[in-house]
Amino acid sequence: MAGKLHILKTTEYQYGYLKKAADQAKLDGGTRMTPPPTAPTTDSNVITAYNDDTVTIKRGWGVAMTNPLRSPANSEMLSRFMGRKAVKIKRAFINTSAASGGGYPGDGHNPGPLAIAYEAIPPKGIGRIVVAGPAYAYIDILETPAAIAAPHATAGKEGILAGRTQGLAGCRIIASSGAAGAGWALVDVGSYVSPYASMYRCQLKANLLSGTGTILVDNLVPYDGIATTYDPTAEKTATNFLALSGDNNDSAVIRYSATDDRWDLLEVTC
Repeated sequence: MAGKLHILKTTEYQYGYLKKAADQAKLDGGTRMTPPPTAPTTDSNVITAYNDDTVTIKRGWGVAMTNPLRSPANSEMLSRFMGRKAVKIKRAFINTSAASGGGYPGDGHNPGPLAIAYEAIPPKGIGRIVVAGPAYAYIDILETPAAIAAPHATAGKEGILAGRTQGLAGCRIIASSGAAGAGWALVDVGSYVSPYASMYRCQLKANLLSGTGTILVDNLVPYDGIATTYDPTAEKTATNFLALSGDNNDSAVIRYSATDDRWDLLEVTC
């Protein structure tokens, strides 16, 4: 009896399962049973990319995504394209040369969305890149505290991201050695703005003549973020590119230029 009772229970269970699946199929308007949903995976942040550059893109380099590998002509091709998620990439770089027009090395495009190479990708080759979330990147820390890893502007460092305190939007630095120079860091891929201020109200530390190239300022009060230090004696050197003039202790405004990698004196209140 025990064996027959066990078989009866199993049969009822199977019947109930099949009936439920059939009822669900009717609700779906089809004849096939709907498969259970698959669990999300972090691999969705890693997509396929085509190296449209002239050199091998190394693992951990910053890359700029440009155009899709190919444009779908109809809905069927679009479905296949979305499954592959392939884009063209080049080394991320801020080219300040007037001849090239800025953007990537050797052409006039504007930098595209930033990603990190998951592996080395040869020229005209296919590889994987990280488009969102945490990734290991090879960055050159130019100043501390480094909060953002953004495209470099120094020739010869195309693809290596620059670790900066403020300035351009880029990957958020989660962890690094903290020391100046090139090395590996854990970043959050995306277009983040640094929490540190790029504009300060301040005071001149000396008399300023219109012909003076640079001037020291102190009593820094941040406008658009937090200060790296709230010590009133902390100083910054500002470039007097507008040929301004003023007296010692006059109020002034400075702003960081990521292109020139310097602080510019924008205003002096006489």
